[in-house]
Amino acid sequence: MDLTSDTYVVDASVVVKWFLTDEVLGRQALTVWRTHLESETVLAAPSHVIVEVSNAILSASRYSPPRVGFETARDMIADLTEISISTVPVLELVIPAFELSHEFETSLYDSLYLALSRVTSATLITADRRFYEKILHDHDVLWLGDIEPL
Repeated sequence: MDLTSDTYVVDASVVVKWFLTDEVLGRQALTVWRTHLESETVLAAPSHVIVEVSNAILSASRYSPPRVGFETARDMIADLTEISISTVPVLELVIPAFELSHEFETSLYDSLYLALSRVTSATLITADRRFYEKILHDHDVLWLGDIEPL
């Protein structure tokens, strides 16, 4: 599947793969990133994406043995704060996300992405298969695994 829309909402399961590239579907996630950089495609996420991805990088640096070293992890988090995705304050999304959490039986964290996607009428891209399957029939969502890697 090609990325042809102007705006996509990306969740933490996608963004983390831009940094921890050994993850499953890492090549597809990098395709999303490259397409964004090479085109007019806009990527958006709720502002908490920075905390979610930073926590995943922190965890990777704490594994025994670590997947990434301390310095590398710190550099990844510094780079994360500089990426060119549009972030929307969580406060603007928390009430609709709460309602969606009840409707789809998803976490509030995941539902923040869904709320942003609905508010902006943008396709949501996720690598979280369980989340994808819960919202698939009621929302415009793209499974990262369906994207052809470049």
